[in-house]
Amino acid sequence: MNCTECHKEEAEWDFKDVQLCQMCFEAWTSELWWASLGGVYETPEYVRLLEG
Repeated sequence: MNCTECHKEEAEWDFKDVQLCQMCFEAWTSELWWASLGGVYETPEYVRLLEG
Protein backbone atom coordinates (compact mmCIF):
# COMPACT_ATOMS: atom_id res chain seq x y z
CA MET A 1 0.00 0.00 0.00
CA ASN A 2 1.25 3.48 -0.78
CA CYS A 3 1.85 6.38 1.58
CA THR A 4 -1.26 8.52 2.07
CA GLU A 5 0.86 11.69 2.21
CA CYS A 6 3.18 11.54 -0.80
CA HIS A 7 1.45 8.68 -2.69
CA LYS A 8 4.86 7.62 -4.03
CA GLU A 9 6.59 5.42 -1.50
CA GLU A 10 5.56 2.11 -0.01
CA ALA A 11 4.00 2.72 3.42
CA GLU A 12 6.02 1.36 6.33
CA TRP A 13 3.89 2.85 9.13
CA ASP A 14 0.24 1.82 9.29
CA PHE A 15 -2.11 3.75 11.54
CA LYS A 16 -5.90 3.53 11.60
CA ASP A 17 -6.61 6.02 8.80
CA VAL A 18 -3.10 6.95 7.67
CA GLN A 19 -0.29 4.96 6.09
CA LEU A 20 3.10 6.69 5.93
CA CYS A 21 6.43 5.97 4.30
CA GLN A 22 9.54 6.48 6.43
CA MET A 23 10.22 9.98 5.08
CA CYS A 24 6.68 11.23 5.69
CA PHE A 25 6.59 9.56 9.11
CA GLU A 26 9.75 11.41 10.15
CA ALA A 27 8.32 14.71 8.90
CA TRP A 28 5.02 14.00 10.66
CA THR A 29 6.77 13.37 13.96
CA SER A 30 9.28 16.20 13.69
CA GLU A 31 9.74 18.79 16.42
CA LEU A 32 7.74 21.34 14.45
CA TRP A 33 4.78 18.98 14.38
CA TRP A 34 5.04 18.33 18.11
CA ALA A 35 5.35 22.06 18.75
CA SER A 36 2.10 22.64 16.88
CA LEU A 37 0.38 20.46 19.47
CA GLY A 38 1.01 22.85 22.30
CA GLY A 39 4.18 24.87 22.25
CA VAL A 40 6.66 22.22 23.35
CA TYR A 41 9.43 24.74 22.63
CA GLU A 42 8.29 26.85 25.55
CA THR A 43 8.27 24.16 28.21
CA PRO A 44 10.95 24.40 30.93
CA GLU A 45 12.10 20.85 30.16
CA TYR A 46 12.72 21.69 26.51
CA VAL A 47 14.52 24.93 27.38
CA ARG A 48 16.81 22.98 29.74
CA LEU A 49 17.57 20.52 26.93
CA LEU A 50 18.53 23.36 24.61
CA GLU A 51 20.68 25.11 27.19
CA GLY A 52 22.46 21.88 28.16
